[in-house]
Amino acid sequence: MTAEPLTWNYACSLAGGQRLTFRFEKELGEWAERFAWITGLERTRECTPPVCFVRREPEGGFGRRGTGDGWVGYALPWVRLRWHSRSGVMICGLLDQKQDTDLGASIRLNRKGHEKRIREFIQMDGVLHSIFLYVLQSGGLPLHSALVSLDGAGYLIAGRGNAGKTTCTRRVPEPWQPWCDDLALVVESGANGYQAHALPTWSDYILERECREQRKISRHLPIRAIFFLEQSTVDEAISISPGVAAAALYRSAADKYNPVCNNIRDPAVAAILRRRVFLNAWSLATRVPAFALRATLDGKFWEEMATVAPRER
Repeated sequence: MTAEPLTWNYACSLAGGQRLTFRFEKELGEWAERFAWITGLERTRECTPPVCFVRREPEGGFGRRGTGDGWVGYALPWVRLRWHSRSGVMICGLLDQKQDTDLGASIRLNRKGHEKRIREFIQMDGVLHSIFLYVLQSGGLPLHSALVSLDGAGYLIAGRGNAGKTTCTRRVPEPWQPWCDDLALVVESGANGYQAHALPTWSDYILERECREQRKISRHLPIRAIFFLEQSTVDEAISISPGVAAAALYRSAADKYNPVCNNIRDPAVAAILRRRVFLNAWSLATRVPAFALRATLDGKFWEEMATVAPRER
């Protein structure tokens, strides 16, 4: 891949024994350390497959790929991700500002003058897409969701932006514990059902909020129930059918997969990816109870969650 030695190896260990190794080229040492601290990845001497190679994107990219060589390319803001469908090898190329004119994120956030810092966090989010593609093959999904726990069990609170997920995580009292407020990774782990991992809230870093904290991806919880958040004047949790839950889960996961699908040149490849996202959403919806969670600003919505959720898997 490169003439320089790749010496910065970090392991991403997930539920069910799944593991993805990130291997950073030497010049990305400080960048890799910041990424590893935010995500809680651990330095490792081993570089066992599957591997995601992370490097600066060279001028002209990695060259032209043939149609039958097994490589699929994905374009993300300031990141070019390539995945080899047969070997599972991934390559994340980080672009500089001159190579990519997509400054939309910093402009939308009205943070001009901070483009370099913002670009770094958006690139880190782009690198996480390698994990999303990896777990997709084994039934996993990233969900636009908060994650809270009670007595060692995980509860997902899914919702669109500004639906109140962050408010909910801040309001739950002990012994409830908040894990993340924006993005969770769901992994299928065989007989143990589905497990949830907490992922970083990148907007906290972009906007330099005081609530920035490390999310150790390797930590996970068994998922007991999924709640789809709605703002309301009453607190209640209402059971919904697997079909309704699957559609909602697909929309939640599409927040992360659509930018990838929209930049795939081959429509057939994009269709296969979207189909896999839906099948994973359907499987999750048929195996984990789902509810519509109607929550008020001052009520005890968590009591409704605890009442309807099953005590044991």
